[in-house]
Amino acid sequence: MNALFEYLATLADQPLGTLVHIGAGNGRDLEGYDALAPDRLVLVEGDPDAAAELQRRVAHLPWAEVHARPVAAQAGPLAWNRYTLPGLNGPLQTGTLSAFYPRLRLFESRTLDAVALPELLAGLSLELEPGRVHVLVLDVPGQEGSLLASLPQQQIVKFGFVLLRGVREALLPWGCASTQAVGQLRASCFDVMADAVEQEPLWPVTLLRFNAQRHQTEQLEQRLQSIQAALEASNKIAADRATQIQQLTLARDEQAKLASEQTKLATDRQAQLESLTQAKAAADKIAAERAAQIEQLNQAKAASDKTAADRAAQIQQLTLARDEQAKLAGEQTKLATDRQALMAERQTKIDALTKEKAQVVSERDALAKEKPTLVAARDEQTKLAREANQRKTALDAELAEISARYGLLQEELIKAEAQIELIADLLLRDSRP
Repeated sequence: MNALFEYLATLADQPLGTLVHIGAGNGRDLEGYDALAPDRLVLVEGDPDAAAELQRRVAHLPWAEVHARPVAAQAGPLAWNRYTLPGLNGPLQTGTLSAFYPRLRLFESRTLDAVALPELLAGLSLELEPGRVHVLVLDVPGQEGSLLASLPQQQIVKFGFVLLRGVREALLPWGCASTQAVGQLRASCFDVMADAVEQEPLWPVTLLRFNAQRHQTEQLEQRLQSIQAALEASNKIAADRATQIQQLTLARDEQAKLASEQTKLATDRQAQLESLTQAKAAADKIAAERAAQIEQLNQAKAASDKTAADRAAQIQQLTLARDEQAKLAGEQTKLATDRQALMAERQTKIDALTKEKAQVVSERDALAKEKPTLVAARDEQTKLAREANQRKTALDAELAEISARYGLLQEELIKAEAQIELIADLLLRDSRP
């Protein structure tokens, strides 16, 4: 930090506006800023403990403000390492640092929310003030290249001076040396005022001043180049237009020649058109007569087609009626044959039932005649031979059997009479017209 304030001391004769210090640390060197007397002092520190101590140190200074957030090229999470040497706290990794600080130890690693440098500077509302210059101090070794690359030209040129403390060799994770950052600033019209490379073996300090005249010259050159490009484009357009005018003149002459030829052709075409019109009228008349003839033929054909369709429909109806009559005749013939067969079968059944009925009636009459005799004989035998119990029992059994048979015959007779009546009824119904 001493080298930084040595070069800042050279600016004591400059009226300073806003001084932005990225990586301000814990504020132990704030006395150096008192001599500079800037209108506004913006201190940015990413380490939480160092930022808290810095806030306490500047609490009594109304012209100083502290931003306790780490700065990166892009906003987002940032790996933050804390070492036994607090001045090295930040995103730098242990690998390359151990070569220069063998006793260096990493005792904590955390993730912090980083703010993008362009966003931070935009929030400061820096404006160019006549007679005063703004100063940017980049005290973030290893990040200077990526941070400067993220700044747009309109932001970096607002600073009259840039004090850069970088790193001689590329350190992880970004791998950018201080010479690259200086080259970026030179490309943005900054001139090197002093370089402390010889005094700092690892952390070189460079003070650069914005060359407004060179910046204006480059802008004028760019504007001149754009004007020359526009002039060349305009000359090309003028040449193209001259060529187009020449082509249009030739086309106009060609059109005049074509117009004369077209007039002659129009006269010839008019005569041809009149003759064609007359021929077309004659052809139209013939076409009209032919159309009338075709219409008559179409009407006659339509009438003939209608008559043929009607006749076809009639033939189809007659054919269907004939088929239906033939079908009905076949069915009637079959019904007559079936009725004759049924009548013959019924007659056979009637004859058989009549014969059976006569037989049953004969047997019933014989039994009726025999029953009184048997009863009388039974009575007589009962009176005469009561002692012949066995004969009486046999006769009683025989009588019971005869009675059962008689009952069965009576039932069969009744059924036969019912069937005869049913058959007779059916025959009478079939014989009705």
